[in-house]
Amino acid sequence: MLIAFGQARSKLSKAWLSPDAELAIKPGEADVIAFIHRYSDEHHGVNPSQIGDSLGMSRPAVTAVLNSLQEKGCIERRLSTADRRRFEIFLTPDSRKQVDDMICRMDSYVKRIVQELGEEDAAQLVRLMTRVLKILASDPPCKESKKKQST
Repeated sequence: MLIAFGQARSKLSKAWLSPDAELAIKPGEADVIAFIHRYSDEHHGVNPSQIGDSLGMSRPAVTAVLNSLQEKGCIERRLSTADRRRFEIFLTPDSRKQVDDMICRMDSYVKRIVQELGEEDAAQLVRLMTRVLKILASDPPCKESKKKQST
């Protein structure tokens, strides 16, 4: 079962992280890009605090990801028009287009999955994945057992 989960995750990651993309985008970077895509446009960016708070990332982690994405030419940092002490983060036009393409590709995958599984099985898959995500959101058992051993 573990192998099946790993294979499914790998295939979904490859679908999301375009196999023909020129840049090597890591999964954590893809999450940040998706967040920026969703909550910004060409006139209004997002600030790093919003990214960290929404994705559960520390400030240093956000800074590291943003630095990496800027080096790859995926994002731009611009001074905020509302507060000149802050920066807003924007996707570059090329990155915005790549994300639009990724969303289109993922939409095609989802439609294919629903078509192949049928409505009933697809609904059951969603219910099961929702349960799995809730389970994974709790502390992993390994951390709990280590805490018990150290006390």
